[in-house]
Amino acid sequence: MLFRKRYDEKEVECPGCKKVVKPIIIKNKLESAGLFGYGRAGSGLPRRKFLLKCPNCGFIISSK
Repeated sequence: MLFRKRYDEKEVECPGCKKVVKPIIIKNKLESAGLFGYGRAGSGLPRRKFLLKCPNCGFIISSK
């Protein structure tokens, strides 16, 4: 398959739906602009390339 979903190997509890899930790894499209809050210009924080998203409710759990 050309466009298959990639899942993280750890199971975490989603704060949105309160279920234990394996999150979907998605590319951070806002990473270059720094609009997600991580890696903003002048902040000294490293930029995050991937986000972990809940497959059930779509809640952004964390970044990688």
